[in-house]
Amino acid sequence: MRYTVAYLMRHNPTECQSYRNYKISLVIFEQLTTGELAPFWKLFKHPLLIIEQLIMNTKFETLTKVLAAVRAALAQTDTSATQVCSFCFDKRGHIYDIHTRSSGTPHKVKFQLGADIGGTTNSAFILLNFNLYQKNHAITNECIDLLLRIYGTKALDYHVSDIASSSERVSQTTDMQQSLDSLCGAFQIPTIAPTREDWVRDDDATHCMCCHRAAFTMLMRRHHCRRCGRVVCFACSAHRMRIPDLYEDVEVRVCNDCFSKTEEAQRKRAQNADAQTRETNANSGDVSGRGSDTYKWQLCGNITHDKLLREEFCYEHAPSVALCLSILAFHQGQQKCVDLLLYHCHKLEKLFVPNPEVDYELVAKMMNCLALAAKVRGGPPEIETIREHSMIIMSVVQNGCESLIPPGPLNNHSLRKLGDSLVQAEKWDLAFEVHLKCGFPTVGVMAA
Repeated sequence: MRYTVAYLMRHNPTECQSYRNYKISLVIFEQLTTGELAPFWKLFKHPLLIIEQLIMNTKFETLTKVLAAVRAALAQTDTSATQVCSFCFDKRGHIYDIHTRSSGTPHKVKFQLGADIGGTTNSAFILLNFNLYQKNHAITNECIDLLLRIYGTKALDYHVSDIASSSERVSQTTDMQQSLDSLCGAFQIPTIAPTREDWVRDDDATHCMCCHRAAFTMLMRRHHCRRCGRVVCFACSAHRMRIPDLYEDVEVRVCNDCFSKTEEAQRKRAQNADAQTRETNANSGDVSGRGSDTYKWQLCGNITHDKLLREEFCYEHAPSVALCLSILAFHQGQQKCVDLLLYHCHKLEKLFVPNPEVDYELVAKMMNCLALAAKVRGGPPEIETIREHSMIIMSVVQNGCESLIPPGPLNNHSLRKLGDSLVQAEKWDLAFEVHLKCGFPTVGVMAA
């Protein structure tokens, strides 16, 4: 196959870009065992999708071998090494935000690239369209690094409800849900699966709408059942099934109630149908288990399928700094990596507002780890300030004084306010520590 690709590149220069991608795919296949090749043959035309599938399924041992070989191959090819990818060049971490919400929809927009920069708004969904532009553009190191930054950001994905703006709406929704439950008795699955616009809003649920026990926090994440649209916890949404009308053949997350009721309905239909009908139902399939495939998330090269799969994708244990740094360890350009880490440090600082869903100590530890990782990669001096702020917050939380943390980003004004509040609360040792670390005069603390 290598000889065939080389022959085609020599005799058909107009298609050289596509053939160069074939060449990179062959380099990747050489790093895989015979048993590992099966899920990737359908991605032969798209080497970047092969790398993406390894990242999605956290196959880091295989990814290490693959990226080393791919980057070496790109370095040997002069045109690929010097060519700038117009789609991936200069897309820095602060430009994309997986929490971006488009106007008119209450739900998160996945992988949206583009922000208001220089008065222009670029809303291109670059990751969702990776399949599309790879047809006419050869893979470069810029493409790989952008992919790593996007999934590194995805590993830090979290959602906390805006309690101040939604408390009244949540109360009304909870009362309505309890009233409906008391009137209707057992849960009734909707006749038609709702679209994303008809789902229950994230901010409208503080507890799992399936078990009614799990309270949502940064670590107890919200998930939407694609069959009924309710907000449920991870334990109540461990199943997946196909909903062909909305998601084609992609297996999507459903709650335990919808899964059991759909399975029961199919079992009854199967008992009253002949073998041919049962086979047809199985092929169009509503219910499907997770399967025993090594790769839970499998791209296929089809634009529609892969876009749906990416919209469904999430790391089960996010937010995870360890996972984020494991992904960014493969990143080649250090400066863009540092920019991304600092962006997330500043973003985490904004979580220091009164909110029962926020674990302040966890946020501070995440900031500290990300800042340390940026420092190792040659980050600017402001990293030490971020680390000092995070250690102050950890000390405050460990002493049970998190209620005294002023809302908003940490700066000299807010930290001085924190120190004064600690003095008023007679937390002398902690107040002295805060004043000392921030360089504030300690005379007032000693006098108190």
